Amino acid sequence: MPEVIVALDVCQHAMPTFHIPHTLIEYHNTKATEVAERLHDATIAITSAVPITAETIAQCPNLKLVCVSIVGVNHIDLQACRARAIRVCNTPAATTEAVAEHAIALYFAAKRNIVRGHNWVMSGQEWELDSTGMSAYERLPTPCSRDTLGIIGYGKIGRF
Repeated sequence: MPEVIVALDVCQHAMPTFHIPHTLIEYHNTKATEVAERLHDATIAITSAVPITAETIAQCPNLKLVCVSIVGVNHIDLQACRARAIRVCNTPAATTEAVAEHAIALYFAAKRNIVRGHNWVMSGQEWELDSTGMSAYERLPTPCSRDTLGIIGYGKIGRF
């Protein structure tokens, strides 16, 4: 019998290819009040941020596996899953590259005062003061050409 795979928040991640007989039902966003109804016939649930509670699990008689497409599983009731022999897995390296890239993006945003400049332009003050964007800064952003940037830490991100 084919598995019924229900993805609760595909807006958060790309769906993999499944090499088993299955029916895939995808939802872009799932509210807490919709989880039990959407998972009722599921044998496999895929979520990134949508919580799966003991109350939901009690209403899903066919559920065998909960796949969490992020590192943490603190939004899944693990005790309720254990009691029903429902396996729970996560993807510990799923966000490694994105987190490292985001850290570098934050460096550039801070270095170039991007948030301050954006907020200043959006406030309309640029035109009221008859000035240029440079007057929004206490000091001009410095170039990055002589900076050395690296991510140092423990685990996969620090070794990225």
